[in-house]
Amino acid sequence: MTIKHKLLVGFVLVFILMALEAFWVYSQLQTMAEPLEKNIPASIDELNRATDLNNQARLIRYYDEILTQSARNYALTQENRWLQRYYAFEPELNLALKRAIAVGNPQDKKIFEDISQANINLIAMEYKAIKLVNDGQPTDAIQLMTSGNYALQKDIYDDGLNSYFLQKQAGHAQSIESATVTVRLAAQNAHEILQETLQQTIFLILLILTILILSLIHISEPTRRTPI
Repeated sequence: MTIKHKLLVGFVLVFILMALEAFWVYSQLQTMAEPLEKNIPASIDELNRATDLNNQARLIRYYDEILTQSARNYALTQENRWLQRYYAFEPELNLALKRAIAVGNPQDKKIFEDISQANINLIAMEYKAIKLVNDGQPTDAIQLMTSGNYALQKDIYDDGLNSYFLQKQAGHAQSIESATVTVRLAAQNAHEILQETLQQTIFLILLILTILILSLIHISEPTRRTPI
């Protein structure tokens, strides 16, 4: 075999080994990237959705308390500042309810739709109480705000929120734990793949060096056997 052929065979072997190593590294990187691209973002998205929904639920409770207090105080004192406070926070409550219905799962939607309907009924009675105050009938307004019908709608409203928080308290903790486990497993998997890739790369480098050395030895052999 001529020197040219020997060099060609050596380089072909090196190229084949490098191509196989590159393919193996690529497949390992794909395996490592899959949880990073799918599982972790999905877990984070679910965690963000649950956090957003919990925040909206807290705002819904907070704004409702403000509206109830403002309407009652307006009926008791007829002071305009309570009326202004009521009108300032009413749209905020409506926005929070719409947001909760939009981001919730089917079970969440049902809860917040029931709360929203109770809120519609409460606001209708609060508007009626405000009108009674404006018409000079604060006593009737106070009776309306302390009526059994108003208390019933408040109970429906509060029961809905309590039901949501009870079922989501465990679910939120589970979402955090699931996301943490997913990240931990992905990191462990990536570490193992990188370690294996490094070992394979070192092995390939040693193999390529061995092939090159053997090729050089074979190339030099005819020269040593040629008589002077």
